Amino acid sequence: MVDMTTTLGPMELPNPVMTASGCAANGQELHRFFPVSELGAFVTKTVMAQPRSGRGTPRMAETASGMLNSIGLQGPGIDVFVEKDLAWLQSVGARALVSIAGNTAEEFGDVAERLASSAAYGAVVGVEVDISWPNVANRGLVFAGDARSAERVVALVRERLPAQTPIFAK
Repeated sequence: MVDMTTTLGPMELPNPVMTASGCAANGQELHRFFPVSELGAFVTKTVMAQPRSGRGTPRMAETASGMLNSIGLQGPGIDVFVEKDLAWLQSVGARALVSIAGNTAEEFGDVAERLASSAAYGAVVGVEVDISWPNVANRGLVFAGDARSAERVVALVRERLPAQTPIFAK
């Protein structure tokens, strides 16, 4: 047996295999094929404060070199996510790297705080902060495109999560 233990900062995983955010929704769909608890971590679909229906159809278009998609961060909002999806991930023994986003820096902090206060927070091994999202308070400029905006988001998330929770900016 080969030891596949992987360490990312303070986060230790049994192996380096993780899903990409959004590629397997919030786990139940993928779990039909194999136990998601076998992954090093399951990276959730990005969750925001409020429910979002995402973009209207068509959401995908075939091109000569593959496909383009634009889902628009469809999701249930943080309250339903922690009560349903995160609770389910915890119930099957999965380690969750939870992806969060917000329309404002403060909303990122609010989502992080709600996540940290959830009964299923024990399943969280880290938080992915999706700063590739548009900052509505700053004319829709992407948070990651401005160092001060990115720094503010990460600082607010850091303040609202337990100190031992790893944060990864995306």
